[in-house]
Amino acid sequence: MEYWQRLGKFEASSQQLRTILDTWNVFEPANATSYSGDMRVTRRNETVRRHAQENYDKDLLVVQELERKLNISRRWVPEDKEWQNAGRLVANREYRRALDNLESLVVAWLFELTKMNRAGTGYKLRKHIAKALQTRSAAIKVALDRYNKCALVVRPPRQTLRWEEVVEYAFLADFDLLRDTREDISQRPWAHPTACFALDTFFKMRRAEEEIARLNIEIRRVITYICDEECFLRTCEKKISNIHPTLAHQVSRHCNFHSQFNGFHLKRLHDIAMLPGFSGNLHLGESALKGPGESNNEPDIVIPSYLLAHLQPPSSQPLHGDTHQDLEEEEDVEREVEEASHALQDVMEVSFDPE
Repeated sequence: MEYWQRLGKFEASSQQLRTILDTWNVFEPANATSYSGDMRVTRRNETVRRHAQENYDKDLLVVQELERKLNISRRWVPEDKEWQNAGRLVANREYRRALDNLESLVVAWLFELTKMNRAGTGYKLRKHIAKALQTRSAAIKVALDRYNKCALVVRPPRQTLRWEEVVEYAFLADFDLLRDTREDISQRPWAHPTACFALDTFFKMRRAEEEIARLNIEIRRVITYICDEECFLRTCEKKISNIHPTLAHQVSRHCNFHSQFNGFHLKRLHDIAMLPGFSGNLHLGESALKGPGESNNEPDIVIPSYLLAHLQPPSSQPLHGDTHQDLEEEEDVEREVEEASHALQDVMEVSFDPE
């Protein structure tokens, strides 16, 4: 293709030199204005001829060098098959380059247009994007003209576009030129909707098998953490109740708050275990975290000194009875704890069922 392009430039410079050499300027005494004026015209023409001769010599030297490197024994002419094949390759390359340039500009324009219409975009940013769109629109017009010229030269000729068609594109899916790339993939077997659906289903099933293996591990981790946390907090509450009843009450509230949905989670895990094809198990595991304060360890109660300093001895005055609201709250807490205990018991029964 490089040799064909150099031959084209050589033919153009040769034609220009031939035209200059065939042009004659005749000065007759009756039409002569002045000797100095005619001399300036002659010098200008000689400069043009000299430049044309230099361009011709330079292009000829490049063509000869390429012929030597490519081992071309006879120079190509427009009637040769090699000339025509190379011309089609060059035209196709120029078309592809023009298409790539137009596609990149249109896609960037679509992204800028989407960003400007996005909710939350400020006025100044919208003005800035609008100016950028105006500049990009001018570049798209130039690229569109180049694309249309190249589309008519390539064989077979490709579809041309008008500016009105380009500005009507609102989404990337509407940009049909994306299908006309170096290799038309729209006709491939895997590009049809049925084949795409089959491929998506196949890979989803493959990933689902991997996800099942991972979920079998995560299910046991969730159950183990729920049981360990419940046991850890209740043990803390029992140990603190004899030392600091107020702090033990806060631990109890903390435990009730964080475990209020444990029953729901355990019920869902129990339902999952009853599904046909369930390959995992609900056996309790052992936590790998053994550090201080972890739910798998025996709690080591350390009460800060400032809490012990404010600890008041039990008052000898009679306590006021619980209000109706306090009783309702205690009943709700007891109900939630009972539901969580039942759910945990169901899970434990499934865990220790012989397989």
